[in-house]
Amino acid sequence: MAQLFTKKANIVPIYVLIALILLIIIIIGAFWYWGSPYYTDVGYQPEQPVPYSHKFHVGELGMDCRYCHTGVEMSAVAGIPPTQTCMNCHVMVKPASDSLKVVKYSWDNNKPIQCSQTKKLANSIGGTDIHIRNFCEPKIQEKNIVLKYARKVRIMGSSALEICLVADGSLDFYIDFRGISRICDFAAAYLIVKEAGGFFINDKGRAISKATNKFSLDKRYNLLAGCPGLKEIVKKKFISR
Repeated sequence: MAQLFTKKANIVPIYVLIALILLIIIIIGAFWYWGSPYYTDVGYQPEQPVPYSHKFHVGELGMDCRYCHTGVEMSAVAGIPPTQTCMNCHVMVKPASDSLKVVKYSWDNNKPIQCSQTKKLANSIGGTDIHIRNFCEPKIQEKNIVLKYARKVRIMGSSALEICLVADGSLDFYIDFRGISRICDFAAAYLIVKEAGGFFINDKGRAISKATNKFSLDKRYNLLAGCPGLKEIVKKKFISR
């Protein structure tokens, strides 16, 4: 019987294998990039309770950034100022402005801007500083099981900012169990969350507070900040013990 294929045909399976490998790499790369927050969250801006303009206050009025962000020279993050700071000026400057309704209400009723009232993880929006590439690590998967059940997860790269977004209701919780956060990274945001009625716990479900912790600049913390409606759900079901 005559030979159907030449010797050159032996190399075809090799070419096919190489093509398959390249195709798999391209598919994985496409999902890794176009499915990650680097692409999906471009231009994302959390909803702010107060439409504050840095361009106007700093650029046109010439305000010193340190007037509002008092700890910026000592902390790794700027932090968000309390109601008192805003009303130092706005008790006289445009106190009836529609843009200041939330701040004015907080001031008149002596109530801080509140956390969200979300009570189900399935409806929640969470924040974390854990990179999407590290979600596959078994330890991260185990400890951050909360993230799996959230409606959405945001990764912004600033612990203090995201914790403050929990305080104003833009996020329902923030989690970081990498064990690298120091007290100076989240001290100001911690006070803002507590003032807004939120909770602050570690990966054992125990409260992080002055009463239960000996704070030290050398100590590293695992932490979760959240709105009050999620506290018991998180403590009972999802925090590693």
